[in-house]
Amino acid sequence: MQGEDVVWVDYDAAVSMHRVRTSNKAERRLERLASTNAEDHRISYGCINVSALFYDTHVKPLFGNAHGVIYVLPERRPMREYFTFLPDGDR
Repeated sequence: MQGEDVVWVDYDAAVSMHRVRTSNKAERRLERLASTNAEDHRISYGCINVSALFYDTHVKPLFGNAHGVIYVLPERRPMREYFTFLPDGDR
């Protein structure tokens, strides 16, 4: 992660939010993030992987070098039930 933008969720535990890494093609990380099956989204042991587009559009402008709060919601219901303002097609 040297030189890479990250948002530290818990620095001491080495948990961060960052753009998904796609260097190991066998992990199919982009395909798994796009899946509607929540189990497919479990890509790493702690870090929150997001698409580069999501990171650059939402995370980086909001957090940059500032402090903030990140909520990780349970996956028992579709995200649209939590965020009714989302346009169709957003996950």
